[in-house]
This record gives sequence, structure tokens and C-alpha cells, in this order.
Amino acid sequence: MGEIRSSILRSVAAPAWFWALAGLAGCVPEVVSALPGDDPTEAGDSSSSGVCDGGCEPGQSRCVDKAVSQSCLAQDGGCGAWGPDQPCEGGCANGACCTPNAHVACDEGDQYWFDSCWSRGELILECLHGCDGGQCLNPACTHVCEPETPEFTAEASYSCAGGITMEISGSIDDQDRVTVRVRRLDQKPFESGDYVVRVFDPYAPQQCASFNIAKATAPSGVGTPELTFAPFPSLLECSGSDKGYCVRSEATSECSGKLTVVTRL
Repeated sequence: MGEIRSSILRSVAAPAWFWALAGLAGCVPEVVSALPGDDPTEAGDSSSSGVCDGGCEPGQSRCVDKAVSQSCLAQDGGCGAWGPDQPCEGGCANGACCTPNAHVACDEGDQYWFDSCWSRGELILECLHGCDGGQCLNPACTHVCEPETPEFTAEASYSCAGGITMEISGSIDDQDRVTVRVRRLDQKPFESGDYVVRVFDPYAPQQCASFNIAKATAPSGVGTPELTFAPFPSLLECSGSDKGYCVRSEATSECSGKLTVVTRL
């Protein structure tokens, strides 16, 4: 075997004068490890690294479209191959599907949802006093409803053609959004009609009139004894005056008692 190996080496690895000198020295260098067939893992075999030609590393992912991703799956021998398409509901970016509503952050002074790829989603809250660290900032003063839910009142310093037939209550959140509720004094259910929240100066002579600015319409609760209007911005300022609210039925000219929102520094 040594003679055969030596013969192969003489034919492919070095000039004749080298082998003549090697023979005089009585030795033949053992440099046959690179001969074809001697190493079970030949050059170009990448199975030990888990990557095959045109393949991928198991655990990788990639975007193949704006809303489609693929994951690299392990195959026999340790190689990786791209798996089937996976639809991404929130789109695909940086090799992965984007998860909707993964973060809450501020943008343009308001509070928004952001997905896991940090694309802006739906508005959560309009921050009337600014936004920082994903949270709406509170005003420098507080505003209080009189009466405040669950208390109601039918008291008013005005009269209406259809009479005072409703009692009123209100609440205000930390972003100065007012929620108004009314219920009938006779406890009968409200019929469908044009019920409107109107705002006015609570200390002026004319209050709860049809020409006062409308703040909310289309309440929930028609068919029940109590109506609730969707929250609306009060637009109150710490240096501003108090505001009065009432509910009017434009069809019958009936009115509620008076709700006053006062400022406390």
C-alpha cells in the first residue's frame, strides 16, 4: 500500500527531482490526507453547518411579499429549506409578520396603537393637554360636574315651552370629556326623537335655548327611561369660565334640569 501511495504522490504532487532526493533520504512524506476519497466529508459538503446550496439556516424567516412570510425548516441531514407561505394579517417587515396593536405610543400629540413593526395604527385618544410616554397628560386644573353621576337634578334657572320633564347628571374624565345622562321624571321610556345636549353660560339670562350650541346628539337608551350621550370635549380652560349644559327635545321643546361644570385650581 505504501508503494502504491508513493507512486500516486510521485505522479501528482511533486517533480521528479524531489522524489529522487526523498528516496536518498529513505523517507516519503505522509501528505496524503487531501487525496480524493480519503476524507468522508468532501469540499462543498455544508451539512455540518445546517446550510445547503440555495437553502437557509433553520430558524430564519423572511418576507416574500408585503403580507407574506416564510420560515426556514430543518431537513434531514441538518440542512434548511424554506417552508410554505404564511399570511401576515398586519403585514410583513424585517423578515417577520407584524402583530397589530402591540404597542401604545404618542404621535402628533395624541395616543395611538402601533404594531410590532412600529407602524402607526388606530387612534386611541385625542390628548387635549398633550401626550408623553404613551400617556395623555392631565390638565393643570380640575373640572367638576354638578351634579355628578350617579346624582341627578331637575333644578333649573330657566323654563322651556314643553316644561322641565327630565333630570340631568354628568361626569368628566381626566381629558375633560363630558358625558351627559338624562332620565324622565315620569319614569316612562324615551321615545325616538331629536334629543340634543346644548351648552351655555350658566350665569347668563338666556339658558337652554334652541340657539345655544349643540354638543351631542343621537344618544343611546331610546326605549328606556334613561339616555346617555357619547363623551364630547368640554373645551374648558383653567383660566376660563364655567359652562352649563342641558338636554332639549327639539320636537316637543321639553328640557332637562341644568348641569354645571366648574373649574377648580
